[in-house]
Amino acid sequence: PANLQPAAEAVEVGRLVLKAAEWSPQSHELFPEAARKRAVEVMRLGYLVAWDEDRFDSREGAAPELADVWRGFVLPRVV
Repeated sequence: PANLQPAAEAVEVGRLVLKAAEWSPQSHELFPEAARKRAVEVMRLGYLVAWDEDRFDSREGAAPELADVWRGFVLPRVV
């Protein structure tokens, strides 16, 4: 926006660049092959944890929620 100071504008641009550099399902194809393979491996692990029957047999629905949390919070930080 035109009303931003030059320094504030630079900080905003930097923040946007860092945000764009984060892994997400939407940016997966932009990452190097090694990072994409690691993402697949880590997500498989997340599904194994989420669908552990001994852990979630009494709380139906917890597994999909845990898989979503894994994909949204764990995976981007690992990749």
